[in-house]
Amino acid sequence: MTNDELDQIDPKVVLSMYLQSRQSELANSTLEAHRRRLSLFVEWCDEEGIDTLDELTVRDLHEYRVWRQQGVRKEKISPETLRSALLTLRVYLRFAASISAIEPDLHERLILPKEAKRSRDVLLETEHAEQILSHLSKFEYASAAHAIIRVLWETGIRAGTLRGLDLRDYDEANQSLRIRHRPDTETPLKNQGAANRHVAIKPRTCMILDDYIDEHRPDVIDEHARQPLFATSHGRRSIQSIRATVYYWTCPCRINNECPHGENPDTCESNDWESASTCPSSVSPHPVRRGSITHHLREGVPLSVVADKTDVSHDVLDEHYDRLSEMESMEVRRRYLDNV
Repeated sequence: MTNDELDQIDPKVVLSMYLQSRQSELANSTLEAHRRRLSLFVEWCDEEGIDTLDELTVRDLHEYRVWRQQGVRKEKISPETLRSALLTLRVYLRFAASISAIEPDLHERLILPKEAKRSRDVLLETEHAEQILSHLSKFEYASAAHAIIRVLWETGIRAGTLRGLDLRDYDEANQSLRIRHRPDTETPLKNQGAANRHVAIKPRTCMILDDYIDEHRPDVIDEHARQPLFATSHGRRSIQSIRATVYYWTCPCRINNECPHGENPDTCESNDWESASTCPSSVSPHPVRRGSITHHLREGVPLSVVADKTDVSHDVLDEHYDRLSEMESMEVRRRYLDNV
């Protein structure tokens, strides 16, 4: 297809069309992430005088990659962030090709950074999780951090799912948490109504939640007159607050005051609430979820049970399951079959 056969469409118009086409497929948070990443591309096109996408060349894609790698604020971004940005751009360009806005194979010529470490390779290991929970149980018992990390690790739920829990969703008598898609009051689930379910929790977790509610949970409602289970004095706890909590408590020095990276914990720039995310060993809530899933699989919990509990497809679970070595997989099967 020659340039003369392509439609001349503004990058911003294509972005609007692309987002509209993905609206029914993507969760709101994912759609917003795509909007944010691609808006930077549209902004770059405007600065470079690319008025319509049919003008876009392979060289332009290379120059955009370099611009993006340098960072919007002239601060270099991580390979993982760059890879995510370019993967989203590739999908956008594939859509653009489908409406004859660019050459059909242009998206395939966008080079991704090979050195980018895949986030799915990062997880909270069982030993570290147990050390954190033991420390919190001893020194921060029933605090918000204790309750948050305990629930995330035991259930494997997403941070957004945890944020959306209300006080009434905790069922002490049945030792469970009720998970509901409530988009009208700003607590949607990634997989929407299909993710509605009840998740069983252990008696120990119930005890921690009971004491957290009695002693440490602020008695507040959010802007929708709902009582959030995980709250601050201002209302429902934000995703940013949940992420900061996990980053802070997964720093290794938080538990034993030793740094695996040779830093002095007393002077390390990553050793505080605001900058804990810069510690190379700290993790966000998603690796906690990934670690929880892997832990359950290693303990021989059937894939179907883990899938239902954590709202993950069997295909994705297979990827997690592949993390086990052949010997680990054999021992999982042995323990399961011994109980049949």
